[in-house]
Amino acid sequence: MLENIIQSSVNRRGFLKIAFASSVFGCGKNKIVIEEPENGTDIENKVFSIFDYYPLEQGNEWIFQRGKRVRVSSVSWEGDRKIIEMIGFLGGEVSGYTYYVEDDSLLLYSTNGGGTSYEPPIKMGTSTLQIGDSFTTDFDYYMMFSDWIKVGGGESKITVLQPEKIESAAGKFKNCLKIEQVYFNELFGELINEAEPVVRTYWFAKNIGIVKLASFLPISGHYNEFYLEQYKV
Repeated sequence: MLENIIQSSVNRRGFLKIAFASSVFGCGKNKIVIEEPENGTDIENKVFSIFDYYPLEQGNEWIFQRGKRVRVSSVSWEGDRKIIEMIGFLGGEVSGYTYYVEDDSLLLYSTNGGGTSYEPPIKMGTSTLQIGDSFTTDFDYYMMFSDWIKVGGGESKITVLQPEKIESAAGKFKNCLKIEQVYFNELFGELINEAEPVVRTYWFAKNIGIVKLASFLPISGHYNEFYLEQYKV
């Protein structure tokens, strides 16, 4: 099953911001608000860079509800390609992610700690996003056994939606970049989510990263939301 998500570049700060949640889980602290343009700003024509909204430098870390944690474990270069390795939770129980930064795009190359890979890598964002933009990646899906074996394929569609304000135990975040990912995938000749696609929605705060993640998995019928509680960037 594909497990996804995203991005980065500049190391902004070297501090750890911690905001503790109430002892009662949820306790009304987590909220989402439709964002209104400020001071006449034309949000529809504003350009957003995914790398400003997801700082993926080594050591950066995000902790979500229920102790779900994700951390950038390493950053390296292969020619002009930046390679970002992440470990932890990001929308499921997957233990690792590899992203490429290439041609001003953030690309998801593999999940599951290197046990699966996508060819071509799934495009998750660019440096020139605008509200309403969408792009589709058709990919083949490989798994590592004794060697890489093609086990299926799929389609991922990313859409940039209207910015929103997110409030969580980690703080209040205005004008969050909202990105929706919808995808179908087929494994071993069987389209496993033909009736309904997998849908994941990410809210990114500038210079901080993902502050909320919502995920619907039709194969299990599960819908989950996770809000940011602590972060280090």
